[in-house]
Amino acid sequence: MFSFNTSTTKEKVYNIWLNEKRIKEIDVKRISGLSNVYKALIKRNHLPSNTGYFIYKQEGFQTFLFNFNVDLVFVDANKNVIEILKNVKPNVITKRVKGTKFLYVFNNEFTKFNNVLIGSVFEHKRK
Repeated sequence: MFSFNTSTTKEKVYNIWLNEKRIKEIDVKRISGLSNVYKALIKRNHLPSNTGYFIYKQEGFQTFLFNFNVDLVFVDANKNVIEILKNVKPNVITKRVKGTKFLYVFNNEFTKFNNVLIGSVFEHKRK
């Protein structure tokens, strides 16, 4: 089974902020490149609720070889949520969301539990 770490170098960990308030108990890491997406996410049984990832300038996503559902949050350059795809099942290619600067990947309860809505201010900040 793959661990949370996707490389041998020390990774930067970020906090998530929603409408200028830190969401406690969740950390995100950046994924660079398609191969690292799969290293981080495939062949896992689930994505823990305290774990998330973000990808820079990714306007769509595919969940091939995933074993769990995910929530996807698309954020523009102004840090506004422009699209939310909840409970995306394995083996799906999502629609393309133009204007996305960051795509966040969380477990399938994240957006509901944290009340993430279209238009929310959503960002990551270094720990």
